[in-house]
Amino acid sequence: MKIKTTQIILDGNRPPISGSISEFRLAMKSVPEDQLKGKTKQKEPMWMQTSIVDQAPFIERLAIHDDPVLISGPSGSGKENLARTIHRMSNRSKKKFLAINCGGVSETLLLSELFGHEKGSFTGAATDRKGAVEIADGGTLFLDEIGDLPPMAQIALLRFLNGEGEYHKLGAMGKESHSKVRIICATNKDLQKEIKDGKFREDLYYRINIFALSLQSIAPINDCMLDNYHLQYFHFYAIEGGLVKEGEHSLHLLPEMSPAARKILKNYDYPGNFRELKNIFRYVFAHCDGKVIRKEDLPDYILRPGSIHKGNDLLDLPADKFRAAINDVIYKRLSMEVEQAGNVEKAAKTFDMYSTKFTRKLENARSGKIL
Repeated sequence: MKIKTTQIILDGNRPPISGSISEFRLAMKSVPEDQLKGKTKQKEPMWMQTSIVDQAPFIERLAIHDDPVLISGPSGSGKENLARTIHRMSNRSKKKFLAINCGGVSETLLLSELFGHEKGSFTGAATDRKGAVEIADGGTLFLDEIGDLPPMAQIALLRFLNGEGEYHKLGAMGKESHSKVRIICATNKDLQKEIKDGKFREDLYYRINIFALSLQSIAPINDCMLDNYHLQYFHFYAIEGGLVKEGEHSLHLLPEMSPAARKILKNYDYPGNFRELKNIFRYVFAHCDGKVIRKEDLPDYILRPGSIHKGNDLLDLPADKFRAAINDVIYKRLSMEVEQAGNVEKAAKTFDMYSTKFTRKLENARSGKIL
C-alpha cells in the first residue's frame, strides 16, 4: 500500500518580501521568534525562507513531525538550505544537523558513513567508528543526492526507516543499535524515472516521500526580485563583515545598482541557481566602491557571451570572441562537474587531474585566462 504523500511546490521565482532579515522574521508570524535566534542564528542569507513566507504555517507543521521529507530541485536551488530551515524550526533545533552526499562514494564506505562500523569489519577499518545516524541522534540527517544511493545502501536505509530507527553497524550483526534521527532527503533527479529504469527502489521512494517539497530554478528574475536579493544579500554580508549588528538596518549603506549592471544581472541565466547568485553578490560587494554597483564590478565570466557556441559557429568567431567563448565553455563545464560531483576532488578525478590543477583551470577559465 502506498503511503500518503503531502506535496507542495515552492516557487524559487517568487519575489521575496522587502526589507531586512529582521522584517522577514516579523512577517513569519507562525514561527516562534526564539527558534530564529540564539543557537539557531542564520549562517546563510534568507533567500530561501523569503520565497516560502506564504507557506510558513505548512512548513511549521511539517517541521514538528518526525516523518521523512523529500526535497527535489535543480543543483544550486537551495535544497540543503531548506533542510536546515526545517531543522531550525523543529523541536530538534538544539540537536545536530548533519549532511551527507550520497554520490561518488563506494557502497561499503557509504554504509559505514551512515551506520558506522566496528574494527575489522572491512579492509581499512582499523578502529570502531560512529555512523551519521548515531552522531545525529535526536537531530536531523540530510541525505543529499539520494538518487545516487547504491542498491545495498537503499536496502539498509529502508530497513532503518521501517524499523523505526533500528540498525546494525557494519561488522556488528548481533548488536542492535537505535537512533531517533529524522531523515530529510534531496535529489535533482526524477526518482520516478529512476524507479522505472530499475535504479531506485519504489518502496524506499514512498517511504522517504511522506512530505514532498519541490524547488524551482531562479531564472528568469525581474526587477522586484533583483532588488530584494540585492537588499538581503547585502544585509547578510554587512552583518558578516561587521558593518552592522544583527537586527540593525543596513539600508543607509546599501550601494545603488547602475542600469547597465541591472540589465546584465536580469538577463543572466544563472546555471548555478541561488548558489551562483550568492557568490556573484559576494564578489560584487567586495569589488564595488560601496556607493554604486557598476557593470565593471560584475564577475568577468558573466560579462562574456552567455551562450555556448557550437561547431563552426565557434570556429568562425574573431580571436577575441573565440577566446571569451572558450573560457566560458570551459568554466561552465568544470563548474557543472563540481555541482554534480559534490566537491572539487571528485570532479577533478573525472578529468584525471589533481584537485590543485583542476582548481587552477577553473579559476583561469573564470578570469578569462585559459587562452
